[in-house]
Amino acid sequence: MVNRLQWNHLPKTTPLFAISLVLLLMLVCFYTLHILRVSLIEARKHEVNTVLSMAKHYSAGVISQEQAGELTLEEAEQQLVDFLSGLRDGKSRYVWANDGNAFARVHVRPHVLGRFQKSYTRDMSLLQEQDPVFIVTTNVKPGDDVRVLKINGVTRIPVWNWTVGFGIYMDEFNTGYWHHAGRIILAFAGVIFALILMFWWLFRKRDDSLTD
Repeated sequence: MVNRLQWNHLPKTTPLFAISLVLLLMLVCFYTLHILRVSLIEARKHEVNTVLSMAKHYSAGVISQEQAGELTLEEAEQQLVDFLSGLRDGKSRYVWANDGNAFARVHVRPHVLGRFQKSYTRDMSLLQEQDPVFIVTTNVKPGDDVRVLKINGVTRIPVWNWTVGFGIYMDEFNTGYWHHAGRIILAFAGVIFALILMFWWLFRKRDDSLTD
């Protein structure tokens, strides 16, 4: 009799509470995925900033040597080109640079070197207000020959007015994002499934007690 009364007196709002709890967990899951995406993007931006800061720091030393007469302009530029060309990780993570005349001086594709770059004017205009700037473009990914969304970080080298950039292809970012997101989704799905089973069991016990 006592057990039957316990099941019969489940609050009438229990189904609404169960649905609300599941919806709340789903919202928390979506928010967690959003925070994950923002965190990964910020981590990539930090990486881009680190590379660009290295480029600016090295260029400052080379320009100082050139202004002091320790290096000719050609020697100083070549040292900077050699340094920037070494900041590369495979074919899809590389530094590019355009000189003050908008010609490509550093690029992963040899046929681009020495060519006039239309993007120089746009980049210099944006760098008047903020340095570095982040620009979203669609580029042909080296090695794949397909156009992929890319986030470029661009900075200006003072005195010489070179633009130096380093970017991240979003297909690589999405691979890393879904690797972590999949685990989060599975964890929340497991919790939600366990809650559904618990409430199903509670209501089944209540219905069984009503039929006794």
